[in-house]
Amino acid sequence: MRRFGFKTLAVFLAFVAVLGGLFGIAHSYLNSHDFQARLIEEVSRKLGCDVRVGRMKIRLHRGLDWVDIEASSPLVRPETFMKAERLRLRYDFFQALFLGKVVLTEVRISRPRITLDLSETAEAASPWPPPPPSAPSEPAAPRLPVAEAHPEKAAGASEAPSPAPPPSASPSPPISAAPWPPPPHVNLKSLMIEDGACDIVLVPAEKIECGGLQVRAGFSEDPEATGAGVINAATLQLPKNLLLRSVRGQFLWRAESVAVPSLTAQLCGGNAEATLRLEKPRGVPVFDLTVVFKDLSLSELARAAGARDLPLVGKLQAQARFQGALASVATPNGLGQVKVRDARLFRAPGLSQLGGLLNRQDFYDLPLTACETDFTLQANRLELSRIQVTAAELDLTGDGWLDFATHTEELRLKLGLAPSLAGALPAGMLDGLPRRASGWVEIPFKVWGPMDRPQNDLVARFAAIQMRAIGGTIFDRIFRSMPKNGAP
Repeated sequence: MRRFGFKTLAVFLAFVAVLGGLFGIAHSYLNSHDFQARLIEEVSRKLGCDVRVGRMKIRLHRGLDWVDIEASSPLVRPETFMKAERLRLRYDFFQALFLGKVVLTEVRISRPRITLDLSETAEAASPWPPPPPSAPSEPAAPRLPVAEAHPEKAAGASEAPSPAPPPSASPSPPISAAPWPPPPHVNLKSLMIEDGACDIVLVPAEKIECGGLQVRAGFSEDPEATGAGVINAATLQLPKNLLLRSVRGQFLWRAESVAVPSLTAQLCGGNAEATLRLEKPRGVPVFDLTVVFKDLSLSELARAAGARDLPLVGKLQAQARFQGALASVATPNGLGQVKVRDARLFRAPGLSQLGGLLNRQDFYDLPLTACETDFTLQANRLELSRIQVTAAELDLTGDGWLDFATHTEELRLKLGLAPSLAGALPAGMLDGLPRRASGWVEIPFKVWGPMDRPQNDLVARFAAIQMRAIGGTIFDRIFRSMPKNGAP
């Protein structure tokens, strides 16, 4: 019996020694220069790009570690479009040993930096592809009115019908654009991206920058390839100098669509919420984006957009829906509504002159009961179909447009004065101006020119009205002083 125990122990030690030797041989082979070169070559072939690795270490019982990784391709601009500090891959050793199946348990990418230049594709693409088809169980997404996503109405704001959807353009030729990569056909419990960054150039001098990117996701190939996870970003710099902070969202990734059902961020002292869906009908990637802004500081937003001396202050409320080709994301089409809560007009051109004529100091910092507009966006042109600004004794109505390509604007406006204000002005000053049935007087004027230095003719209108009134008074005095019926 004792001899049997020694034989068993000897066999076990021999087995361990053989197994250890095999592990040593395998470890040496896996970390040899020839094997690692073939491995990188195979990875490059599978990914369709040239992959380079500074240092590599493979552990048979755990996985591999790559350090200083770069990926490049002559089909992508810039050619070296991805760099990463480290890649760690772990797998289930026992399933690989006894079942012959590689099951990944963890993929961790540290400090990846991705740079993509889509500017040439964006300029060549059509801005309005046909809308994506909706699933039978879901409502038709591309043309729903924006009113369904409206936040609470600002106190005192008047009700207004939702803006009509933008007219669809004539059918355009198919867009040549590479679709996003499908989710990997693999069962992966944990994918982690730590401290990532991404720069996407949309058009020259316009790009999206993402910093402090953190991703936690998992993928499954049963019954079809899918992926789901959460994404956080410390900062997200959008075109037009819009900086989002503390971006948090969820995503669901399938072969034919990518959905972001919940995305939140901090923007200009307020909050932003969004939902996003990417699809590719007929192989053309398109997007459908709904956004809601709550309590954004209008002053901070104006500074970010480069507008100086904005006379309107308050907290912005907005909701909008945008659609277009993924390749032309910088020039989308959409529609929506904007309101300003707790709005005030501060030293507004024209109102300051009116306040001086009436000796009304409150016109230099005028609180508003309503401030809102409806808009449609087509490429770079924003059409304002309704502008309404209301205060206690005056209002402002009109329409107009803003062109972001030329950074110019034109607004056609009417300043309405209540009878109490009109009666306080010098006699005859408002003669000949349109009057409403309610007795309000309307002064038409316009705003035009560069967005950062717009011009308006309201002051000139007031000056002309005042000079006409003064001239008429002088003429009346002269006429009354003349003899009548030839009398001396």
